[in-house]
Amino acid sequence: REISAFGGLASVMPLYSCCFLVVALSSLGLPGTNGFVGEFLILLGTFRQFPLFAALAGSGVVFAAVYLLWMVRRVFFGKVEREENRRLPDLSLREALVLVPILVLIFWIGLAPGFLLEKINPSVDKLLERRTVTHGIAG
Repeated sequence: REISAFGGLASVMPLYSCCFLVVALSSLGLPGTNGFVGEFLILLGTFRQFPLFAALAGSGVVFAAVYLLWMVRRVFFGKVEREENRRLPDLSLREALVLVPILVLIFWIGLAPGFLLEKINPSVDKLLERRTVTHGIAG
């Protein structure tokens, strides 16, 4: 909540910092992560119908990247400013075991999204068909 209360956590909590960085980069839409697949498909679909909105959304992605990278730098890198932060525990084994499947999914969806997309394609096709008929929109 308060970015200024931290700094240098990567040296105190290296496993946590690494996991946080992977999730943050996924959130930014880094290629090879699930965030990229989601953002790319959304922007591509939007661009076909509403190019101006897609451009605005693309600029939002840039602003989000600037803020998120600024926050990661301030919280995790640099030197530890507060003494109480030197005693923060890194991930426990249980916490790491919970995060590993999430990290695997981040990269699996990012590198091979076909397994997921083939499951949702029939529903998406039906939705688009219904929207086209209802609104008279030509594809």
